Amino acid sequence: MSPATQAAQDRAARKAYRRSLPPLYRWRRVIIGVLVAALIVVIAVALRSDPVGIVKGAWYGLRQQYVWVRPVQATVIPPEATAAKSDPAALVDESDNEWTMNWTPTGVSPCGPAPGTGFIMLTFAPTRIRLMQIVPGLAESNPERKLQPLPQVLGIDFGDGKCKTIELRSAPGMQTIKIDSKQKVTQMRIGIHSATPLANAEPLISITEVILKAYPS
Repeated sequence: MSPATQAAQDRAARKAYRRSLPPLYRWRRVIIGVLVAALIVVIAVALRSDPVGIVKGAWYGLRQQYVWVRPVQATVIPPEATAAKSDPAALVDESDNEWTMNWTPTGVSPCGPAPGTGFIMLTFAPTRIRLMQIVPGLAESNPERKLQPLPQVLGIDFGDGKCKTIELRSAPGMQTIKIDSKQKVTQMRIGIHSATPLANAEPLISITEVILKAYPS
């Protein structure tokens, strides 16, 4: 028997053997190839999305470890929404000095500030925001606190047009809210969506302080 004939018979025998195997065995090589390709894709995506940052973020989140975002500048749009003798800078001055807005809403919006009111614009260096602490209303020590409606629902976004509503408690003091801007941003907008009704209340509404925090760099 010539070598060529022997080789042909060997190939035929191998084909017959493979055909006799169960389907799983015959497709094993294909399945393994697909899994390897999928693993390569996952690794590539992870490398592009900063896997070190993902691990560090999970660690800081587990330990509840945050740092202040400073400096933060606060402005109000439109400026005339701010009540007389009030200054938006009081929102981020780390004191009990409050910012007060004229509160005469003309309707209800799906998210963000109520129509007829304004919104707060916070600006800062590029940062991924992870936490917001806020003191809604006047400080607990302020005797006029009970004369104003309290912010009840906020609408926030990070300049991407994706508004998120946040419900606040009516209790005095600082409230901590976990948020995630998903990526580094340079601004955050806060609008008072609605307030707790209060009979014979002044047409004013206040926020004493807003603090933004991030994970350590």
